[in-house]
Amino acid sequence: MRLISVLLSTFALTLVATISGCSTSDTSTCDCRTVDIKSPLVTLEQGWTDSQAEWFYNISQGSQLIPYDWMVFLETAEGSQSFIDSIPKFGFIPRAKSGGNPYGLPVGFVKDVDRDRSWVGLTCAACHTGLIEYGGSSYLVDGAPTLGDAEGFLKALASAIQATHDDEQKFDRFAKNVLDPPDDAERQKLKEALQRIADVRKGYNDRNLPQGDQPAFGPGRVDALGAILNEVTVRFLDFPANHRVANAPVSYPFLWDAPHHDRVQWNGAAPNGKVHSLARNVGEVLGVFGNIEIPTEPPTLGYASTVQIQNLRDIESLIWKLKSPQWPKEFGELDEKTVARGRKLYDRHCSECHSLDFKRDDEARRIVAQMANVQTDSLTAKNFRTRQAVTGRLKGSKINFVPFGPEFVDTASGDTILIHEVVGTILGGWKAAPDDKLADLKMRGPILKADDLDQYKARPLNGIWATAPYLHNGSVPTLRELLKPANLRLKKFWVGSRKFNPKDIGFETGKSDGAWEFDTSIEGNSKDGHEYGTDLTKPEDIEDLLAFLKSQ
Repeated sequence: MRLISVLLSTFALTLVATISGCSTSDTSTCDCRTVDIKSPLVTLEQGWTDSQAEWFYNISQGSQLIPYDWMVFLETAEGSQSFIDSIPKFGFIPRAKSGGNPYGLPVGFVKDVDRDRSWVGLTCAACHTGLIEYGGSSYLVDGAPTLGDAEGFLKALASAIQATHDDEQKFDRFAKNVLDPPDDAERQKLKEALQRIADVRKGYNDRNLPQGDQPAFGPGRVDALGAILNEVTVRFLDFPANHRVANAPVSYPFLWDAPHHDRVQWNGAAPNGKVHSLARNVGEVLGVFGNIEIPTEPPTLGYASTVQIQNLRDIESLIWKLKSPQWPKEFGELDEKTVARGRKLYDRHCSECHSLDFKRDDEARRIVAQMANVQTDSLTAKNFRTRQAVTGRLKGSKINFVPFGPEFVDTASGDTILIHEVVGTILGGWKAAPDDKLADLKMRGPILKADDLDQYKARPLNGIWATAPYLHNGSVPTLRELLKPANLRLKKFWVGSRKFNPKDIGFETGKSDGAWEFDTSIEGNSKDGHEYGTDLTKPEDIEDLLAFLKSQ
């Protein structure tokens, strides 16, 4: 039955495919990007021009957080500070105001134009652009994981919207800026619309973020798969009983080489390729504030959605050109003999899973996933593999819209529902976006199954030096720490600093302003497993292996 489902999913996605500035040579200081930081900005040679990177920071994908005009005038919940100005404190990379970004939204926060109004949404760059501080300079790494605290940001945004509704002085200032004219009738409609968006944002947070005494995710982590499955089974099916606690946060994966992989996601759940890559990106939007409309009587061909299909294709095309970052000479010169000795150790301890038998700039490179149970924390993989849901309004409709295929019965696996909604979104790309249900204010993607529930995907380690902290859940702060036996690794450390430690290869782990304490004893945070290279006892062998990892 599972094989039939995979074959039908592949057929459906194939059907979908048939219808649907200045540059740097190595490292250099460059003023061509609008990143707004105090220290000199250094960009790395990764195959993108500055204009291409700026496009990546700006391009919308159909994500809808809050109406754009509202964000411009929104204040923080605690005072009168501009909410936009507060976002960088959550670890997202600030940008200067420019013609394309007149209010200085951070990297990856974009203006998303819908049929009814413009929205602020997120694009890939918000979570997949890194910034490393060293030697008085800041190094921008395209495609690297951010240290952004998505949980803190989303909760603060929901609080700010609710406070604007509840606090009369805040509401007066907001209404005067937003409405034209701010008469009583328009103010009442604005009040109602504010409460609706406050409820939407709180609803998302309640489904997908820690509540009460649940452990926080912390900077640089989110339960992405849990959120996607909650949105497709709870929100879009309007079936609250399908909710499952999102309790398995993972680090944001790095993007270079992603289009060249045969599978993606930490658990290798999503097959990759020309058609599947679009499905994978659509699924991401559905989990990150996109919207689709599934009527009670399912249509014969596709769903209306906010997803920007062509933009997702264009984003994927650009990521094909992205190359892994190379170790900056400012971080320390690499000795050729040390690196050569490290290569031999890598071949002995690491290469069976983390092959480097390709060139970083080979456009035809193809990377085959190595799936293994290396005894790391299993919660993410188990949550995804075992997810079941009531099909609700999907019951009786054709799975993946395949005319002669099977129909949904009372329940289905979470990934089956996800694939169906992804296929429906792509097939419905010609339809107008669904009504956002706000008043008319007058305002100025087949998934393959691994046999073992605890398996995760190994990937090549080129550019790994720029992706700390390590393991899928970010439970090990540096590469040096990862080479220790699990029982000797740090049990607690602080996350959030961008200050780089080139000796240990990772960020500083001491307490600092805005940092968050990572506790590896909490479920989902285990530092155990992946004990490879941990039997190296000679200090010079460890240094050699680390030197080689820096060189990749």
